[in-house]
Amino acid sequence: MNYVYVASVADVQPGKMKAIVVESKEILLVNVGGQIFAMQRFCPHAGADLCAGKIVDSKVICPKHNAAFDLATGEAVDKAKLLFLKFPTKRTETYRVKVENNSIFVEA
Repeated sequence: MNYVYVASVADVQPGKMKAIVVESKEILLVNVGGQIFAMQRFCPHAGADLCAGKIVDSKVICPKHNAAFDLATGEAVDKAKLLFLKFPTKRTETYRVKVENNSIFVEA
C-alpha cells in the first residue's frame, strides 16, 4: 500500500473538515474526536461539495439534499431528500488513513 502525506493533525482540528487532492482525487479529511477519516469530497447524489456540509456524530451531511454518509464505510445512512421525497443515494468512496508523528497519510 502506498500512503501519501496530506496534512498535519493540527490542520484538521476535531469537528472540522479539510479538502485535499491525492493523485487527482478530490478527498475530504474529517476529524471526529481525534480520529481522522478520508472520503470522496463530492456527494455521489448531486455532486455537492461535502466540505460545506455538517459533521453529525460519525457522519457527514450533504449541504444540498441532506444525504448522510458514514465516515468509516462511506455508506449512505440517510437518503437524499427534497421536501418529502427521498432519493436513492450511492455510497461514497472512502480511503485508508494512518497517522504517524502528527502527520496524516492517505492511501493513494
